[in-house]
Amino acid sequence: MASVGGIVATVLSVLVGLVFAFSGAVKLFPAVNPEFHQEMVTKFATYSSIFPLADVTGFRPSPELYRQVVGSLELVTGPGIILFPAELKTLCNAILFVIMCGACYTHFVLAEPFIVPMVLGAMLGCVYFLRCQGEPSKEKAQ
Repeated sequence: MASVGGIVATVLSVLVGLVFAFSGAVKLFPAVNPEFHQEMVTKFATYSSIFPLADVTGFRPSPELYRQVVGSLELVTGPGIILFPAELKTLCNAILFVIMCGACYTHFVLAEPFIVPMVLGAMLGCVYFLRCQGEPSKEKAQ
């Protein structure tokens, strides 16, 4: 029988996964929602100018590349936290969490509200925590 934590983790994974799949699709494909896509094109022009890793790496992506990479990662890892095997779900969760940390940073620097990436990041943290609680530890298995 599934634990309550496992059920909650599954429900949260589905909700968050669908949000990221939609968000990634909008960033990549204008046909999904032309107005929102155009808004993303415009916003990523600003976002690339304050790319969080530019000072560390010396690399600043073009707005187009930045939007496409973030959108592609969201489009793959969003459904991944629902459909992939456990180890890959954890990797997808981590990738999305890093994206949300970058989004919080970006919105903070631009003095924009960052409640959405903060809440999505917290939900990803909850999914990770609940999945870890549901997995039997290696010490108990021996």
